[in-house]
Amino acid sequence: MNSRAHLGFWLVVFLCAIFVVPYFVRGQEMRVRLENEVSAIQHVLGRRIGAGVVDNANVVYESTVVASGLRTAMDDLKHSQRDRELAERVGTRILAEAAMGVDSYLQALSMQLYAVILRSTVVLAWLMMLAPFAAAVLIDGFATRAKKFENMGFQNPTAFAMGFHLAVLVSAVPLIYVVAPFSISPLFMPYWAVACALPLSFAIQHMQPVLTR
Repeated sequence: MNSRAHLGFWLVVFLCAIFVVPYFVRGQEMRVRLENEVSAIQHVLGRRIGAGVVDNANVVYESTVVASGLRTAMDDLKHSQRDRELAERVGTRILAEAAMGVDSYLQALSMQLYAVILRSTVVLAWLMMLAPFAAAVLIDGFATRAKKFENMGFQNPTAFAMGFHLAVLVSAVPLIYVVAPFSISPLFMPYWAVACALPLSFAIQHMQPVLTR
């Protein structure tokens, strides 16, 4: 599987998970999860950076989901108490439960969209803070490759392919974090950066000369 296929696969999984997760997580459970994650973000990133991340997520949510009318549309689709009572009275219990299920899904979907924006903001904040580390990994990989090339060292194409595909696979972890239906500490990002850096540096060291001409 090439890098484009890797990217396409994880993007499809990401988009599907946004709409599938609310089927399995109730709105109240997601609300509690969001409250815990906001506290964890402020605890891990500090009051100033953590508050900035949450504020930016709120701004993005307001300017996209709310301003576009999507939030209002989802609220309008919910059944009122009168509608549910009418469905149970003139219809069946199954019809009333179906209406309650739709309302629960819409509530969870609204909070899922906010959770995706919040976690994406966390990932972007970490990427900016980890940028010097990423630059160091790239410099180290290319420097080691140059030294290996000057010393007539063997640049293994198989090692490059394995390292590259492993790096692409690990790089998709933040996408899973963004849509995961359970709480994950924002502190996982530095560990993810190390896990991604090792195969990436290894792949760069074994990059064939033809790829850089």
